Amino acid sequence: MTPTSILVSTHQVAFRKAGLAVSSAALGFAARYHKGQRLDGSPEISHQIQIATYLESLGPFPLQDATVATACLHDVREDYGVADCVIRSLFGDTIAGAVDLVTKTFRGVAQPLPHAFRLPARCPIAAIVKGGDRIHNLRTMDGAFCAAKKRSYRQETRNHILPMLRTAILNHPSFANILLRIIEDLEVLSDPLLDSSHRHERITHDA
Repeated sequence: MTPTSILVSTHQVAFRKAGLAVSSAALGFAARYHKGQRLDGSPEISHQIQIATYLESLGPFPLQDATVATACLHDVREDYGVADCVIRSLFGDTIAGAVDLVTKTFRGVAQPLPHAFRLPARCPIAAIVKGGDRIHNLRTMDGAFCAAKKRSYRQETRNHILPMLRTAILNHPSFANILLRIIEDLEVLSDPLLDSSHRHERITHDA
């Protein structure tokens, strides 16, 4: 077994032990596609695993298995063109619908921005997964993005992702607690003071 296959298998077992059987199956399915590397050099599937384990750590919450499963599957349509009917037949309408809402581009056809950022607010699962996705991207972008790209990504988070999550709370109040925890993490990670120039100014000022 390769290190990546061991990583996937280990987390599949952990999900099953945690009562997340659908998530375990979804991770195995996603791993069939995500075989490359991320820009920071980590295995591509580690992105899905890290989002899934982050969301698992916030539980229990309603529809947690479906949410973690959606996290595992969230890029298979956008990155690999997996048809909605395939996801729907394997994982059901709820998960397939959430995956669709977090898919900005499918087989070369892109959702107009910022409309694509607003779509996940329609479904609590999609909103939670989009927030978790952004958290992991922000945490790992130091090895992948230049300073300008990092500033832009944080600004995009403040301008689009955080407002979407706040709208999701209004739309789905029973998920408010989990959404608020994600918002808190994103507010910290998207703080403009985290940019190197601002960080230097803050350290100098505090000293």
